[in-house]
Amino acid sequence: METGTRILPNTSPELTLKTQGMYRSAWVVPALPTACGEVSWYENLRGPAEVVASPSCAKHTIESGGSRPYVAALENLDGDAELELVVNSGTGVRWYDPPADRRMPWPGVEIDSGFGTSEPSGLFTGDLNRDGLVDVAVCDNAQAELRWYCRAGGGWSAQTVQSDYPGINDLSGGDLDGRDVALQFNLRNECSDAFSGPWTDEAVTIDEAAWTFPFTTLSSPTARYAGQGAAQNTSPGFTGSLRLEQRKGGGTPWQRRARVVVNGVTTESAEAFDNPLIALGGSAFTAAGQLAWMRFREPQALSVDGESLSFQFIGEPLVVGEGKGIWNQARLAILPGTAAAPGIEAVREQGRWSLERGLLVHVPLDHINAAALFPSLGTEAPSTIKSAYVNILDQLHDETVLRGGQWDRAKTFGSQLWPDVQADLYAIDNPSPSANSGAINYWGPAGIEVLEFLRTGDPKRVWDFARQQIWLQLFTAYLNIGEQDHGNRAGLAVNSGGSGEGQWHRSAFGSDDYTYCMGIHLGYVVRPHPAARDRFAQAGRTVVNRYDIPQANQAGRELYVNHVDINRQTVLLS
Repeated sequence: METGTRILPNTSPELTLKTQGMYRSAWVVPALPTACGEVSWYENLRGPAEVVASPSCAKHTIESGGSRPYVAALENLDGDAELELVVNSGTGVRWYDPPADRRMPWPGVEIDSGFGTSEPSGLFTGDLNRDGLVDVAVCDNAQAELRWYCRAGGGWSAQTVQSDYPGINDLSGGDLDGRDVALQFNLRNECSDAFSGPWTDEAVTIDEAAWTFPFTTLSSPTARYAGQGAAQNTSPGFTGSLRLEQRKGGGTPWQRRARVVVNGVTTESAEAFDNPLIALGGSAFTAAGQLAWMRFREPQALSVDGESLSFQFIGEPLVVGEGKGIWNQARLAILPGTAAAPGIEAVREQGRWSLERGLLVHVPLDHINAAALFPSLGTEAPSTIKSAYVNILDQLHDETVLRGGQWDRAKTFGSQLWPDVQADLYAIDNPSPSANSGAINYWGPAGIEVLEFLRTGDPKRVWDFARQQIWLQLFTAYLNIGEQDHGNRAGLAVNSGGSGEGQWHRSAFGSDDYTYCMGIHLGYVVRPHPAARDRFAQAGRTVVNRYDIPQANQAGRELYVNHVDINRQTVLLS
């Protein structure tokens, strides 16, 4: 059950409580008989990995001897690791804090003893004023009133939303005027004959590529921004320029360069900002913008210019190679009113994870390989071999993505690089990104990581590296001429890779039968997307068009032109 969900009488929704490092299932049920006046919870006694059709339960009393409870909700009110229970009853609105031993009575804290005491009544919990704290809203039928309670110091401050509201008996909540807009950016240089090298002679230079949103209705706007530290804001009535950018690296020795510039003055600088955000708001609403993986994908920028907010996917002149695409994602959040600093920080953190993580498709292990498509993925039972394998995989994972690892040492920064391009794993200390080649760690670690996600369900296997690497292959490293069908390389690796800004291609080392990134199909399965599907389709059309001589005309086939022997070293997309 999600936090903030109301528990209505006569229901027993299941929730998950974390107890001593293990997850147990339980039901929280407000007792209904008037004579009882009891709030209890029921512990599901099944083991963590057991599947029991009719589990037995143990009842634990939270509070007894009170007045009849009406509606309850679970929320994290005090910022600890546990959920608290909010209840309104005949004695008002209270919340209960679970003790270390949840089987003991829970201490109750009064919010309002004189409201929400009638039946029917309603209750809702959530951050209603964007201050980062959970508030409580309650309606009372007898008093014909709707109130909400916000956090004030160590207590609660009541505010009347509407009085003289006869017949009110329930309520629910949600963000009706706030909006989150997901932005997907795909830019291609479709210039290429898609047939033969040098694969570097039709590059183009793009000065800037951006989405710009004008917000002309804002009155006396305030700009907010966050580089590496806490969010800052300008004075109301801001009409100048604000730019938060990850610039191209440079200098001797080569260094990364990020900065915040307000009205032409640099106010903050660093190698990179972990979670940058920019916002523009007034009394009516606030618009906040974020770019995914901005700390890795230079040159990019977020900017405010007067009444406009821009997402600059290319923030300064950049060479985009022949048949190459650049992709990224962004988030525009529209918040009601003038968002306070705690609310902006909450949006900042939530926005980063919604962009860079997100939902993944995962099913039980015995379902994944039911058709025996893969070699055995084993069972969930532990073993010495599995432990050793996972330890090595974790080490390689961390040495790739963590600070000071391969990403930093090889300097694989930019919108057209990702850190699996190293052919020599023992010589990865590059002086600058331009020293990277178009080679690959051969079969590709992305496929190994996604396969481990299928086996264990650990999302870091997709979130930290594999998903981004797979998209880089589909859109950037393989020849990308969009929906065009000419040539014999569209959607596949080319025969040789260039070097320098924008000229990297996934090298096939002269081979005709490789795509050089095993596991791309698995990446699509766990996070499907129409744009990725279209890239598969282009590669499939290339294969169908190229290998079009039927078996009856076998003698007319020429090896590596329109014929390839199907063996373990051959990878065809179809």
